[in-house]
Amino acid sequence: MSTIRGASIAASSDWQAAPRANSNALVARLPDEILQDIFYICSEWPACFPLAYSHVCFYWRDLALASPKLWTFIHLTNRSDITRLREFLARSGDTFLHVKFTQYGIPSTTPGDLHNKAQLLADHSFRIRAFETDALYQPQMSSLSPYFSSLAPQLRYLRVHGIWQLYSTPILFQNHVPSLRRLCLHNITAQWLSCKNLTELDISSYRAPSAAALLQTLRDSPSLVHLRLQFRSPLRTAGNGHGDLVQVETIELAGLRDLYLCSFEHHDVIDILSCLSFPPTTKVSLRFEGVRRSPIHILQHCPSLRALVAKLKDAMLDLSSPPGWPCEIALQCGEQLSVRWEWEWTDEIINNRSFLCRMAFAALPIQNLRHLHIRVMGLRMFETEWLTLLSHVPTVRSITLEVFYASQVLSFLDSLAPQDPNLGDEREENLERLVVCFEARAAQSARLHLLAFRMHSSKPFPPTLLSRLEDVVEEVQIWVESSH
Repeated sequence: MSTIRGASIAASSDWQAAPRANSNALVARLPDEILQDIFYICSEWPACFPLAYSHVCFYWRDLALASPKLWTFIHLTNRSDITRLREFLARSGDTFLHVKFTQYGIPSTTPGDLHNKAQLLADHSFRIRAFETDALYQPQMSSLSPYFSSLAPQLRYLRVHGIWQLYSTPILFQNHVPSLRRLCLHNITAQWLSCKNLTELDISSYRAPSAAALLQTLRDSPSLVHLRLQFRSPLRTAGNGHGDLVQVETIELAGLRDLYLCSFEHHDVIDILSCLSFPPTTKVSLRFEGVRRSPIHILQHCPSLRALVAKLKDAMLDLSSPPGWPCEIALQCGEQLSVRWEWEWTDEIINNRSFLCRMAFAALPIQNLRHLHIRVMGLRMFETEWLTLLSHVPTVRSITLEVFYASQVLSFLDSLAPQDPNLGDEREENLERLVVCFEARAAQSARLHLLAFRMHSSKPFPPTLLSRLEDVVEEVQIWVESSH
């Protein structure tokens, strides 16, 4: 019997009955170390804090009080009691702390005891291992900053997440974080935090720093595994122009697993890419927002991305332009590569569909592409647009088409090969015309190997037409989804 277990039973008023009552329970047979590990894992969730399981029985309470690491997860809100904070700090001893501040509701003023909580925690900055703020407004952030500006030698994870965009918010710990490895800043505007030896850098909705500061952080973090950058303003460069980053020395990130870049300033994405070298196994996601009327040639300045694209065989092109919503083009190649463009709905977009069709593959030509899945939502494509799109994918062997208008299937087929001129005068239904078109292609020695498409209809595909299709196409795959 362990010392803690013996002390617990001795402290019980019915110490002789306690073993008999609990000895058959499976949990009573677990070693103390296993129970402590279970408690420690549960302590990461606010709903399972140590006070919950320390009130189960005398033995569990003694076990929890004898385990300082169980009290290291400190989750504070505007409703938290400062007395409980003191208990956690005392019971955690000298172990490392994981601190999280969360705001519930919209505060009319800064909570009165927030300063007291921050000051109490600031005295333990030397043992904070992880520090998070979630859904805080600017008054709360401004209240915390003065208390957490000193040296935090053990801090490895810093995450600051504002509920909305925060302006002129002082950054926490102000470069006094020699052990920092993971940095996540969301929805804040603050001075750039220069760091070294990061393994994760996640910046979202952040005012772009100077190009020199960003590149220096990347250069000083060769072991980066996760890099996510989303800026709402242009990178500041010495010449206040574009292309100033292309000439810098390449930054080697040999262990990079995922890369996400997003900006309203398209050149910034390209300039950052041009400075990076990463393995072909990296998962890359690029997002271009705002207005741009000409394609960007993404592969010209990034050898690592060229090596990645050279291995791609399959791709999905998503053209989405529903009225009242942003127009979006997405080129997805499995989980390896994702490139997305987004514009606001304008007359220029409506009247220039060819621009949308050439945008993706003109910017990112995939030389060895074999299969292409095309999905069109809220955008009517005609033969000219299909021809523009297909001209950029000459190596494709098979195409899967997903559209919501049957007429678009016909215009797509028109672009694949010339039809018999006599077909133009026939007044067949759409599905009948589709079959006649493939029969005409077969007669011209342009027989398809595979036809696969998805229909949205309340009626099944006519069996007689399906039989005719199977006579002129080697393999036919048709999915009919109910339309309401």
